[in-house]
This record gives sequence, C-alpha cells and structure tokens, in this order.
Amino acid sequence: INSLRSSTFTVDLKSLQTNILMINISEKCNIEAKKVIERLQLITQSEIDQNIKTQDGEGIIVKVIAKNNKTIRVTTYYEISDIDMNYTIKKMSFVFKEIECNLAPRGFFG
Repeated sequence: INSLRSSTFTVDLKSLQTNILMINISEKCNIEAKKVIERLQLITQSEIDQNIKTQDGEGIIVKVIAKNNKTIRVTTYYEISDIDMNYTIKKMSFVFKEIECNLAPRGFFG
C-alpha cells in the first residue's frame, strides 16, 4: 500500500502487527471506510478487462472491516495462501488507485 505512494491511503508500518493491517484514509479525503469496503466487495467489468481476476478468470472480492470512518482493518490467518494475498494486493491496488484518481463509477462514492 505504501508503495502506491497514495495521498489517500497509508499504513503506519511501525504499528504493524503480525496479522493485522490498519489502512488509514486521509482526513482530507471525503471517502469513508465503509464506501471503500463496499467497493472492495464489488466486481466491475473494468477490473475484469484490466486482468484484476484470478487465474480461473473469476473476479476478486476482498473482505475487510472498518475500524472507524477513516480506518480499514485487514486481518489474515494461517489458511490464507500467498496466492490469496497476491489477489488481495492486486484488488486493493486497483481500487485504491481508482479512488485516488477519481476514476470510480459516477455516484458510487457520493
């Protein structure tokens, strides 16, 4: 996430715990965690067209929760594979860039 160099989404690597990642949304941005989470669970044709899918051609859904209006909590556990993590990173990178660049579908983010 930090490698995206986003002004909207950041992670405090110093506070990173073993299996919990907190993604902060800039206070300057009017997007709330709830809307970002809704978008992470949505599969769009644009994603499929840009190869944001599994090797089997399935769309990717990322399930995370909001800690508050400006923080997304990501938790992993032992059964999540490296492939699953790569799909998660792929989807999150796509969505975060979409939001950062204001390329989200009209009306979705309010």
